[in-house]
Amino acid sequence: MSRRFIALLITAVAALALTACGSQTDSPSDGTSTAAANAGAPQKGPPLPDVNVLDLAGGELSVADLAGGDRPVLVWFWAPHCPYCNAEAKNVEAFAKEHRDTVEVVGLGTQDSVQEAQEFVREHGLKTPRMLYDPSFASWQQLGIRGQPAAILFDRDGVGRSIWFGPFDHQEVLDVAGRL
Repeated sequence: MSRRFIALLITAVAALALTACGSQTDSPSDGTSTAAANAGAPQKGPPLPDVNVLDLAGGELSVADLAGGDRPVLVWFWAPHCPYCNAEAKNVEAFAKEHRDTVEVVGLGTQDSVQEAQEFVREHGLKTPRMLYDPSFASWQQLGIRGQPAAILFDRDGVGRSIWFGPFDHQEVLDVAGRL
């Protein structure tokens, strides 16, 4: 094979890896979440970005507007085509419903069409988490999310405190939220 072909192949594989389901590479090598690896005081991470997104129930809002509530906010990153997100959706709905007094759960999707996002919400009966869609991908980029599913727990001021790559651990979310 020519060097040019090999370089193109490497570039294509790298691009695919950055947008594929479950492709996040920053998680600890032992398979634990970042929250578990940093089980002490919650770490300070990125703030909720000032990026306008669609609310799939209707209207638009800035992601930064999620701050300032009476509870921490868990943002779950998903994409309609992602088999892991499809498998996790039922558990996200159950967690959001069971713990709505402790944590506000918000789904923030991207990558596919708005119609596919709306179908994802309908198909999985996602009624408790607030479901948002970012056609620009800008919110994910500003938060460093390169694959899904993932989740970030933000404090009431909108500062990221823990991050999970892959499915989030429900008890870890509650433990960290309890320390905020």
